[in-house]
Amino acid sequence: MTKYLTFLRSLTDSQQRHAIRRLIISRSIKPVAEEMLKHQTIVQCNQSFGWSAYWKSETSEFGMDVLEVGSPRFSDGLCTAPIWFRYRNLNCSGSIVSNLEYQLTVHALVYIDEDGEPMVGTVTCATNQDEVKAEKEALSDLKKEGYLSYLRALTPAKRRDAVFDLADLAWGIDNPKFLSHPQLTIALMQSGIDLIYSEHEVGPVELYRDHGTAPITYTFYGYLPKGTEETSEAICCVEVDIFARVSERSASGSDDVAAELAINGLWFSIIPIEDHEQTSLMIVS
Repeated sequence: MTKYLTFLRSLTDSQQRHAIRRLIISRSIKPVAEEMLKHQTIVQCNQSFGWSAYWKSETSEFGMDVLEVGSPRFSDGLCTAPIWFRYRNLNCSGSIVSNLEYQLTVHALVYIDEDGEPMVGTVTCATNQDEVKAEKEALSDLKKEGYLSYLRALTPAKRRDAVFDLADLAWGIDNPKFLSHPQLTIALMQSGIDLIYSEHEVGPVELYRDHGTAPITYTFYGYLPKGTEETSEAICCVEVDIFARVSERSASGSDDVAAELAINGLWFSIIPIEDHEQTSLMIVS
């Protein structure tokens, strides 16, 4: 039988890198990118940040972890190739939204013997923490000059993130202030339900000369009040759609909110949980 390194030498450079990638993945019981995060080098790096890092590996269009392999080198009985993984942090850190996301790159060397057994070692890592910090400081200064100027400096996706955070600060999460809207209050009293927050989503943010607008959708689950019946299951889904106006903070604004977030329109619907779960989109070909 041909020794593995002899087989590997017979391939072109791109074929060698592909074969090494497949070899590493096939010899790992768990996802390699996930296991790399447990390496002591990465653990120590995370501890040095001063904030919680939750890294998610970049994935390909097929949903597989991206493992990049460089050109291998051969010596007597051994093949050595550089490999690296790229991650992004899923935790938001701080009150300033940045166009840059925290990223982590893990570099290592894979050593392959004549039997085709790989061993990964010589692990190092690098982050873009300094670049993100510098941009956040610049955006923080811009935010002090005016919240709308701050929003204009963000990408469209990051503007949505910023307004998402602003809604949390302005209205709260578990019992947001807009639940006191007269019509919504009456509807909830008539339904006899208690609401538990599920999530909220911000749509595209449009900016004008002296204000901005954004649609914000809140989803709650409705439960019967405790003691009414012996059940802990939600009986309905409550969706609240808000057309919000963002403007600069006025003198009466709260010190911990960098802008005014007003409700220009509010719509809501109370959907029985059975209907909510059975609703589906019909696609006709």
